[in-house]
Amino acid sequence: MNTILWSLALSLLVAAPSTPASFGGWATISIEKVPDKVVTGQPLDLVFVVKQHGVTPLSGLKPTLEVKGAGTVARVDAAPGKEKGQYKATVVLAQAGSYFITIHSGFGESRLTLPAISAVAAITGSR
Repeated sequence: MNTILWSLALSLLVAAPSTPASFGGWATISIEKVPDKVVTGQPLDLVFVVKQHGVTPLSGLKPTLEVKGAGTVARVDAAPGKEKGQYKATVVLAQAGSYFITIHSGFGESRLTLPAISAVAAITGSR
């Protein structure tokens, strides 16, 4: 009976180092304001917060935004914001159309894809 218990304990000990890798490693991303539409050629500031397990704000990350739409794919780096875990990125959409923006948190594979954002052409000239 002791041999069975020792074998079980040893196999649990051997398996233990690989177990933590399968837990955790996720973060939530909350964005302050998502516009319904933006004007082409004008800066769109996106401010968001990354929290480990939805609780602890994470500073020191290198988040990026992936912008897809109007036949283009672009990457934009985010900079640290004013508060812990806060980041800000500025995007300028060049053409009218529908865009999808995915925020990659920089913490594992955690990311957030925003609903489609419409870019409308800027009105030029005078009446």
